[in-house]
Amino acid sequence: SDFGIVRDTDSKTNMTVTGAVIGTPHYMSPEQAEGASVDPRSDLYSLGIILYEMLTGHVPFTGESAVSIGIKHITEMPEALPQDVAGFQKVIDNILAKHPDDRYQSGEEFIAALSELEHNLSDSGAKTIVMSRDDIRRSSRGKQTGRTSARTGARAPTAMRRQNTAPPESKAKTVFLASTLSVAVALAGAGGLWYFMGPSGDVRPPVPTAQLEELDPVLKSKTQELLGLAETAVAEDRLYLPVNDNAQHYLTTLLALFPDHPQGKVAVEELFGLFMANANASMSEGDLAQAATFLNQASQISFYISNKALQEDFANLYRSMNNLRQKALISQEKQRLIDSLLVKADAALAAGSLTAPSDNNAYDLYQQVLVEDADNQLAKMGLQNISARFLEKARAESDKKSFGLAKAFVAAAIQVDAQHPQIAEVQQAIQAAEDEEAKRQLASENQKVTELEKARTAREEGLKQKQKRISDWLSAAALAFKDNRLTEPADGNALSYYEKVLAEEPANIQALQGKERVGSRYIELARKAIEKDEFELAAEHLVSASGIVSSNVELARANRELDARKEQKRIEDIIAKGDEALASDRLTAPEKENALYYYETVLAEDPSNV
Repeated sequence: SDFGIVRDTDSKTNMTVTGAVIGTPHYMSPEQAEGASVDPRSDLYSLGIILYEMLTGHVPFTGESAVSIGIKHITEMPEALPQDVAGFQKVIDNILAKHPDDRYQSGEEFIAALSELEHNLSDSGAKTIVMSRDDIRRSSRGKQTGRTSARTGARAPTAMRRQNTAPPESKAKTVFLASTLSVAVALAGAGGLWYFMGPSGDVRPPVPTAQLEELDPVLKSKTQELLGLAETAVAEDRLYLPVNDNAQHYLTTLLALFPDHPQGKVAVEELFGLFMANANASMSEGDLAQAATFLNQASQISFYISNKALQEDFANLYRSMNNLRQKALISQEKQRLIDSLLVKADAALAAGSLTAPSDNNAYDLYQQVLVEDADNQLAKMGLQNISARFLEKARAESDKKSFGLAKAFVAAAIQVDAQHPQIAEVQQAIQAAEDEEAKRQLASENQKVTELEKARTAREEGLKQKQKRISDWLSAAALAFKDNRLTEPADGNALSYYEKVLAEEPANIQALQGKERVGSRYIELARKAIEKDEFELAAEHLVSASGIVSSNVELARANRELDARKEQKRIEDIIAKGDEALASDRLTAPEKENALYYYETVLAEDPSNV
């Protein structure tokens, strides 16, 4: 816990000023929340909030914003204390009074109230009786209550006691809390309050550590108990859970009571190191959520860490976790896109939308997946399934004697997946069916021997001529490709020859593969142009390839390479200008033409540029 702010008593700056709201809203006084004039009684209110939190395990006022919490401090009363600590109720009512004049007027009055409560509860037959503020003032001024000071341990007068009805364990808890709180307030170390003002307004300096240990054996015993509990919790791996029964809780409680306790400071650094080690292990296992939890716990005790190496290790580990988070988010986003595309592609395939319509067909969607992940097996299998569908359609058309349409479907299957294992089988089946149909037709016209013979001869001759034309075109295409006449001149280029072959025989594998080689050659030429920084020429080659290749994967990859090299060249040019300006001693001037400007321009876009 804290008071919202911590003020150095030697500072010349009054941080708690009228009209300014500074600090943690849960611990602000009403006058702080209103921006009104404040004095040490505001700190007493904040200490009262901490007392309430120690008694109940939670602060009295919470809300969704600092404003809503501040309004509750001004307008609402906290809930009554639980029965087992109800003896503190009048102390809480006093110290959390909305108006400063209604509170204890000094730390001395507050200590006196707690001491009185401790003495009343220490009697085996006593029940909590909390003195009014006026009683406390009279007691603190003249010690007229009939007992000695809190340090003497003398009994309170019987007028201040009545028969106790609370359970023994409840009373013991209350006595312990009252004793601990009295010591904590006297130490002025609970939650960061550095001083209390007495009735005269004088600042009371803190008591040295050695004297505290000598004067307060209860505190000394308590610190050893907390250290032991923390050590046990670490051994049992209760680093931060369960609530109020873990190493972090015990060590922070110890350091709140005794901020400079040497063993406590060593132990909290060891706990800090354990949190970081566990975070590092969780990161190695890919459990970033658990790593974040451990680092968050470490950050909660970083206030106590003075070891610079540990602080630097924490900062580096936190940066590493954030980098891993960024990479995970990018990977997840990419996977979400791929999953979405695969769902759409599978749906299009199921609906029979193989290559049409243009805005929603299985082929294009699977290709988009391969652009994102060139080795995606589901997308490759999807393309294979599309090719299989076309081959099924080809068989169906062949059965209906529609051999031309059947061959067109085979050509479509080849374009989708030229390596499909059933292509050759389907082609042979169609050819066999076509030949069989031709024989049947010839047999049915057997009586027309002359016409049949002529038809057969003409067919064979036509086939021979067709095969010769195709063979000549393929040879010419190969020669043109070798001479790098890919698409020019108009009637003597490789692409034109392949397209002539395909016009007569759409399923000709040599022509289809040759056409793909032309497109691949353009992509290859584009990459060479990229290496030479001939970006316009590279773009022209890629445009030429886009109308030829059937797969967009390599084309998309080459386009990305072109864009990346353009950007790299642009950065290199800026660096070159910076180097030139540096060599010319134009370090910071003239504006936008100096070395610093050029280098900062690069770093703004690429912070890791060496």
